[in-house]
Amino acid sequence: MRPVQQPKRVAFATAVIAGLLGVGMVGVSPTAAAAFCAIPTPIFVNSGSGISPPVLRSYSVSAPSGALSLASEVPLIANYGDIALTEGGVLYAATFSGSGTSLVTLSTATGLPLTSVPIVFSVGGAPLNSVNALSAARDGSLYVGTTTSNQLFRMTPAGVVDIIPVTLFPTLSTSAMLTNAGDALTLPDGDLLVLASGDGSGWALRVNVGTGVSTIVGSIPPSFGAALSGELIYLAGADGIIRSLASIPTAASESPLTLVDQANTGLSLFGASSLQDSGGPCPTAPTLAETGTFLEGPVLVSILLLLAGASILFLRRARRAGSL
Repeated sequence: MRPVQQPKRVAFATAVIAGLLGVGMVGVSPTAAAAFCAIPTPIFVNSGSGISPPVLRSYSVSAPSGALSLASEVPLIANYGDIALTEGGVLYAATFSGSGTSLVTLSTATGLPLTSVPIVFSVGGAPLNSVNALSAARDGSLYVGTTTSNQLFRMTPAGVVDIIPVTLFPTLSTSAMLTNAGDALTLPDGDLLVLASGDGSGWALRVNVGTGVSTIVGSIPPSFGAALSGELIYLAGADGIIRSLASIPTAASESPLTLVDQANTGLSLFGASSLQDSGGPCPTAPTLAETGTFLEGPVLVSILLLLAGASILFLRRARRAGSL
């Protein structure tokens, strides 16, 4: 891993963020599912292999088109299998390893880890390896899956995984098995939308959390991340393209879903998330304000404050001095 230098001003911002995020880590009681929120919030994506150093980006979302604009980018010190942003503004990530993984919290302003705990099963304490799926649930827990598994599990913020899975993925009509492709999110009706892979393609599943029944609802390009923002679901493609679903699938199908290209990141992408992934209440319209700027050599760095409902996030934008 390549170490990232932390300027003094950014170190100060990290300390401020840690204190502010402590306010947002209070658990939220589950409530009845609501309709889709018409107010979009920024989505975050993390790059995958082949990018050195890997990066964490945020994109602002324009309604109603769903068009994306790059808002911030910071380096990461590790490749993370996926990221999960809670409605309270805590950004989780899972280290991507075949020999034991960790659940970390990241600063959205610097990309640096704030906390880290090992991910282990509740019975026996065996590590959960190769985590590539991570998503926040409304009750404060997380959904988690691995590259080699056809199951999705629940995990506490302390990294303890329930041995009983939330669901077992179905098989395709070709009898091919599906495994986790990399993400899940909570729909307004309470179902999960889960990304899977199998038979050389990507697949979207709807999971009834109450019964554990999974239904294949369409095929998609290989995608490792998913985020819900406003009335659209975004998929982070393995090819670096962020696409949105033209409509939310409900019926069982193995036909291709209609997608709209929203941004070509030029990166390989491992994860995506937004404040709305857990199916929480609709936030007030987010506001983004610049709180300060400073120079790092020829680079002008801006620290941005994002307010969305009860969530407070700091972002970091860097551009060459004198450019727009």
